[in-house]
Amino acid sequence: NLRLFKHRLLLPAWLDGQALGLFARNIGWRGEDDGPKEVSVCYPPVPFNADALLDAPERVYVTEGAIDCLSMEEMGLRAVAIPGAGAFKPKWAALFDDVPEVVLALDNDD
Repeated sequence: NLRLFKHRLLLPAWLDGQALGLFARNIGWRGEDDGPKEVSVCYPPVPFNADALLDAPERVYVTEGAIDCLSMEEMGLRAVAIPGAGAFKPKWAALFDDVPEVVLALDNDD
């Protein structure tokens, strides 16, 4: 993926202890002219930090982007990230089946 030259912060995508790919963040992103802020290079595609769903936590927060997910985890909250509000894959819904409460903590934008 040639876009990774701009996306220098690389975070592994794990599912059940197996690394499936990378989430990459453009740390110099200032707006749409800079291209995507974050890209996912995973096969199969999974939410970032999907392992947080494995032991059926009481509540999980869904964030837009890995950095927001890491911030929630730093506060002691279980979180997973999607690469953007429009990027949620319908097949990912099954990952949340055993979670009683899912909180959407998405960006406050259009």
